[in-house]
Amino acid sequence: MVGEVTNKTHARYFLLWALLAPIGAWLFQLVTSFLLAAYNCEQNLLWIHGVSLISLIISLSGQWTAFISGHYFNSENLKSYRFLSSLFLWLGILFTLTIIAQSLPNFTVEVCR
Repeated sequence: MVGEVTNKTHARYFLLWALLAPIGAWLFQLVTSFLLAAYNCEQNLLWIHGVSLISLIISLSGQWTAFISGHYFNSENLKSYRFLSSLFLWLGILFTLTIIAQSLPNFTVEVCR
């Protein structure tokens, strides 16, 4: 099959990005939004929305990597990597939903008074 990943080293790098990108994006969004909350109230800027958007893009890139790599792990010695890519895809979906849920109050709740 054309485009099939047969090297385990490359497969590990794909899976590492698919695992760490959504988790890292969620942590980045959580910490940075907390740090920018007071500054955002003083300056009335949209930094928190930008941080949420960047985190969402990073998390979606990890999901895309998990989705694409799951289709390329077709050789017999990479079946466990195919299972891990599907597991990391679902994990990425959950972290993306968490990022969206944490960014919704920034749009709806007025905390600066």
